[in-house]
Amino acid sequence: MANQNYTGGDMVNAGYRISQANLSLIKKYAKANNIVPSFMVAQMYVESHWGAPDTSVVGVSDNNWSGISEPFSVPGDLGVTMWQGTRRAEGGYYVHFNSLEDYFKAYAYLLSTRNGIYKVAGTTTIDAFCRGLFQVGGATYNYAEAGYESYRNLLIPTYNAILQQNGDKVKQLDQGEGEDDDMDFNKLTAVRPLYTYGVAYVTNQAGSQIYSQTNFASPTGKKLPFGSAWLVGGETDGFLLVGSNDHIPVYDVYLRRNPGMTRNDFRQVTIAVTVDNAWTQKVPKKNQVGERHLDKNSEWIVTNQNKDGDELFFEIGQGVWISATKVGIRL
Repeated sequence: MANQNYTGGDMVNAGYRISQANLSLIKKYAKANNIVPSFMVAQMYVESHWGAPDTSVVGVSDNNWSGISEPFSVPGDLGVTMWQGTRRAEGGYYVHFNSLEDYFKAYAYLLSTRNGIYKVAGTTTIDAFCRGLFQVGGATYNYAEAGYESYRNLLIPTYNAILQQNGDKVKQLDQGEGEDDDMDFNKLTAVRPLYTYGVAYVTNQAGSQIYSQTNFASPTGKKLPFGSAWLVGGETDGFLLVGSNDHIPVYDVYLRRNPGMTRNDFRQVTIAVTVDNAWTQKVPKKNQVGERHLDKNSEWIVTNQNKDGDELFFEIGQGVWISATKVGIRL
């Protein structure tokens, strides 16, 4: 299973440095919330040069690298110790965190699906991460008053610079030193039922608590084990349905959503034949003469889709259609 520690040493950018110890903590809490650690590292650099004294007074005095201000709260089960911090010049107060670990934990929560404001969890590119911080990417509020384009012009070059100077270290931070193949999510794929909402891989080393409802007041006392994979039937209020009435928090898993279901459009999705008697047809209509037999397990990219009544058809080549009842999706 994945090593949750980071042992690659300090990282640097433009004369500033972040310690291995802090990077290991960021990795711990980013991974627990399905966030790529290096994306958070780049964002923290943009915010305060990793809490540098010449950039951020509150980064030093309040262990608050991103200027989190009151009012701010986190769920009690996270165990974050914080209180009122330095007064803001524009009025109000910053939050003072008892330690940098408390700050990293709180900041990961701030960005998390559990908090529900931003859409960065599960993103796999720095551009998608940046979009998820703003309403243009589905966020409830914009992360920065400057707006998406201005923030993007800071974050993307910063990330690229960090990657250029610390390439192998960034890879280790995000993937984990000695990570086994069975936790390399790019390799964990299989053909799933077409209308599955997604697949959840449990990344919380303590396992994922199962709840009978979509709230934290309904624990069943059971857990899904670390490293296990589960089909997801839906997503509500930060919880995933993994059984007829079993729900787990989304921040406990790496969630690979079915793009065909989330956007109601299967174009550019890879499908696989799941039956022996799969035949193509010239038009997307029921009861057509078969044109070409497709081998079971063969894979195709959907270029178009159409419905005839209640039956969906996929185009996998020009004028080559197959019924959706004959295929599954690779996730």
